[in-house]
Amino acid sequence: MEVLGDMSIKKAAAINAASRYSAVFMNIIFTAILSRILVPDDYGIVAAVMVFTTFFERLSDLGFGAAVIQQKELSKTDIDSIFTFTIFLGFILGVLFMLLGYPIARIYKSDVYVMICIILSLSVFFNTINMVPKAVLMKEKRFALIGIRVIIVDVAG
Repeated sequence: MEVLGDMSIKKAAAINAASRYSAVFMNIIFTAILSRILVPDDYGIVAAVMVFTTFFERLSDLGFGAAVIQQKELSKTDIDSIFTFTIFLGFILGVLFMLLGYPIARIYKSDVYVMICIILSLSVFFNTINMVPKAVLMKEKRFALIGIRVIIVDVAG
């Protein structure tokens, strides 16, 4: 398996496509399983909260990943500083997401949203702090390793 060395653009594209489409395929399977296991009300709760987690995942990026990839002369200290900032950002967004559970619970008139938001705040935190390591791997053109990570994270998630 060629995780470290240079690879052709075709091979990199194939690995990227395989990891993305396998992630989509796994999400379809997991959604189908959830829809069979959960009653419609519970499935609606999961769907409502996923809208907010997706928003927070998009909010967490703030362009840092693209900046790390595009900036040619970043030192290890620069990358460490950006990563430290994303840890603080992830913590803040995680806490905000956790607190968002209370207004969501009031809107939908169900306290279950509070606990779900508390649990999923961990996802918001880890998604935020993953931004810099993923960008560094992309900058180093380690597409096979990125693809493997995507698949493992999707299965574990």
